[in-house]
Amino acid sequence: MQYNDIDLVKALSEGSREAFTLLHERYFYEMLNFARSLLNNNEDIEDACADVFTKLWLVRDRFSDIKNIRAFLYTSMRNRCIDVLRRKKAVHEIPEDFVLLADPARNPEELAVIKQEYKHLILTQIEALPRQCKTIIKYSYVDHLQDEEISSILNVSPKTIKNQKSRGLNFLRSLASLDGSLPFFLIFLDLLKFIF
Repeated sequence: MQYNDIDLVKALSEGSREAFTLLHERYFYEMLNFARSLLNNNEDIEDACADVFTKLWLVRDRFSDIKNIRAFLYTSMRNRCIDVLRRKKAVHEIPEDFVLLADPARNPEELAVIKQEYKHLILTQIEALPRQCKTIIKYSYVDHLQDEEISSILNVSPKTIKNQKSRGLNFLRSLASLDGSLPFFLIFLDLLKFIF
């Protein structure tokens, strides 16, 4: 039998382990992928997911009036990932519009404008790369091609692709730290996959 989220949240608020298990199965991989878009360390990603679902269980009795468990989980995950980033002091300040971008409950038109602005900033930075790095970064992050596909297109070895990708990303990190226009880029490289 398929239960809807509202029924599962109600059962969870009454202490149902089965409801918790079903919600975990339903949303775990979605939350894991969302955490991957914000964090770049597998251990941090797994810990964030565990923390969010542990919190879900620990505060289950407060959920009787929650209408959208998916939005709650996204908000919890976003907040947990931001806490991880702040704790690591990897960036001095997380741009407010990035926080808006990571909020699934935001107005779609507003998100489209923010995504377009970041897309323009990222493409501007990519254009500053050396020719081969630029080509490989675009194929990889804009066109979402695998290293083997890029290797075949450019007629170079997969090792060259990996080396040039690493070189290009290091160059982008350097640019970001020098001009400050993309401070989030140091951490949020996976944002490229979300934006493009």
